[in-house]
Amino acid sequence: SVILLVGGLSVYVSLASDGNLWTPGSSGVRLSSRVRTAKDNNNIEYWKFEIPTDQGGRSKYKRAGSLTLTNKAKGTNEYCTTIQNYLGSIRVRWSGADASYSGQKSGSGFNISGKSLYINQPLNQDFCVTADTGKGNLTISIDYLSNASTPITQVAVYKITKNNNGDQDKSEEPKGKVGFTWTQDNIMIPSKSKSEVANIHMYGWGSLWPFIDDAPRSEADSGEILKSRIEKASKDGQEVMITACCAPSTFSTTGKAWDLDSSRVRDDKERLYANRVAEFVSKYPQVKYVQVWNELKGYWDTEHNTWDAESYTRFYNKVYKAVKARRPNVKVSGGYVVFSANSSSSNNALYNGVNIDKRSVEALQYWLDHAHGFDAISLDAFVAPKDFPKIMEYVRKMQRAKDKPIWWAEFYNRPSAASPFTSAGNPYGVAKEIIPSMKKDDILLYWAERKFITDINKLLR
Repeated sequence: SVILLVGGLSVYVSLASDGNLWTPGSSGVRLSSRVRTAKDNNNIEYWKFEIPTDQGGRSKYKRAGSLTLTNKAKGTNEYCTTIQNYLGSIRVRWSGADASYSGQKSGSGFNISGKSLYINQPLNQDFCVTADTGKGNLTISIDYLSNASTPITQVAVYKITKNNNGDQDKSEEPKGKVGFTWTQDNIMIPSKSKSEVANIHMYGWGSLWPFIDDAPRSEADSGEILKSRIEKASKDGQEVMITACCAPSTFSTTGKAWDLDSSRVRDDKERLYANRVAEFVSKYPQVKYVQVWNELKGYWDTEHNTWDAESYTRFYNKVYKAVKARRPNVKVSGGYVVFSANSSSSNNALYNGVNIDKRSVEALQYWLDHAHGFDAISLDAFVAPKDFPKIMEYVRKMQRAKDKPIWWAEFYNRPSAASPFTSAGNPYGVAKEIIPSMKKDDILLYWAERKFITDINKLLR
């Protein structure tokens, strides 16, 4: 993929070396730096281009920047330009390589004339052209009105490769999947979200316990809420994940109904709870993934001032066994401990350069050592965005991790520069750090709060 960021000053491009080469245009844009690095056995090149900042002159348009793609191999591909947000009016043009546009010609805030796209208001939309780089170079240029305020523009350019049958080349697909967790703050995820995975809690966060005879009527129904969520997700093409959490009052150690500080399942109710999870999953073939519990809620051992990893693992094993007995192909994940630094420095240690409470790492290792089986490892973290890939690298090398897929259970839309979940006020800081390090079958889940991101893939990919 290629990301082109235009802000009147510079352009950053990141691409895998696959025989394609992006070069600066001839309108005063100059290449100022080029960095090579290796990641996941791919050679990644980072390009930085200087853009003229002078907006003077009487011409209607002033060039902001352009890139030209040359391809050593012939082939017809689709090249999509995503305008994410900006201030000012801009023009995007495609030229060469028999580029042709066949999409919508006009809409709110934009219109297409020939091979030129004109935008005059904030927009978040894809515009794609089909081009054969075997017949010439493809150039994508971005101009802005000279009499407009300096644009604040983010443009993503990515390629969809077609094979000889005209189907999408699976080798070009992004690694891992991005999805949402449904919460009480958004009962229904918009159909246009393009989420790949929908994570739904079996109880809590807007869901009632789906076995009406197990709990008071205020806490249980006959599965109507969960059914509606699963059917909505399936209709929208999302794979379904069920998080086996939390416990109604009749199952919990406190005897209280669910809240954000939910207690764990009573020891004498663990087997029934596990069987209920398996029964529910067997009822809905759409369920592809099961995540066992949420953040080890209720499993803190106050007496010993650490996590009760033994009790959690015992509970996990019962759920794992019950689900696999009914549906062996369902992927089951556990662990789901929060990695963060504790205020007490005596409990902190450096793991791959990241300061983390060692009790959380020890809890995860206990689960890895004693789980009867697992298909993935669920993680949560409260660290700086740049540290998430370091945590992934460390966990993949932990004893018995076996390089299994990692499911990041939560990241947030919290545009606060003070929050470690963001990067300089960018609510997608965590995701943009994680995605390049994701491997096949990894999953990244956005925790859907009130400020809902309607199209997570468009923003991140």
